[in-house]
Amino acid sequence: CEHCHNVFCHDCLSLRHELFDGVSAGSGRTRRRVCSYCFFQLCARHCKARCCADLPIRTLRRFLARKGISTRGAIEKGDLVQSVYSWALDLAAFESEELLASARGSVGGDE
Repeated sequence: CEHCHNVFCHDCLSLRHELFDGVSAGSGRTRRRVCSYCFFQLCARHCKARCCADLPIRTLRRFLARKGISTRGAIEKGDLVQSVYSWALDLAAFESEELLASARGSVGGDE
């Protein structure tokens, strides 16, 4: 995967998404092969899950099922896309909390 740098077989890297490094101008213009986890994470964080709308419903349901998110109430494809977006927001909030907690621990650990 060109985002997380984990090694996957060719079939597991069938999805492509723009990668944004935040530094280089035009860094997001080229679509790179990424694993499904990184695809959905990038999709939700950088384009508010709009590119997920192009995926088959089965792919969206499988991803959400692997994350333990129920799709029972999802009537339309947009409901599944919204669930992916909500998952990414929850993940970002969790990562922010962990980062803050580790920063607090390293600051107060020298006393």
